[in-house]
Amino acid sequence: MANYRFLTDAFWENSEKTKLKCIRITDLPEGKEKKDILSLDKFLPNGSPNKKFEEAVHKITLAEIDKFTQERINKKKGGKDKSENKKVIENSREKKRVYEDLFNQKLKAFEIDEIKNCENKNLRARLRRAKNEIELSAVAALIIGVEMGLLKNE
Repeated sequence: MANYRFLTDAFWENSEKTKLKCIRITDLPEGKEKKDILSLDKFLPNGSPNKKFEEAVHKITLAEIDKFTQERINKKKGGKDKSENKKVIENSREKKRVYEDLFNQKLKAFEIDEIKNCENKNLRARLRRAKNEIELSAVAALIIGVEMGLLKNE
């Protein structure tokens, strides 16, 4: 007989607790495992109790199934994580806006004749790689200074 176990992340598929979704891990030779996702009904089509369902409920326990089912429902509804998700979304939008602004500023910088005509590839690359507005302004000022002959180009 195959040696197997059930993972504890099983959940009820209906409110009557007659349909269970679970994962069964079967140990195979050479240390390998086989993962089966099972959807078990409490009763077989002929109306008799389903032994696999009873075994899974017994091994996993009703408390674990109920607990994971509730966690799953909360997660789907957005429960506790909803405010955290909102913060993450707001932060990512803010970062996106900042990067877009920086990109647009870089485009404007390259419209300046001194920067557009600059032959120093290192300075131009440094301008492209600028990570914030201050760095962008500093490198742009350097390029303009070099092109106007105010600074030495070394």
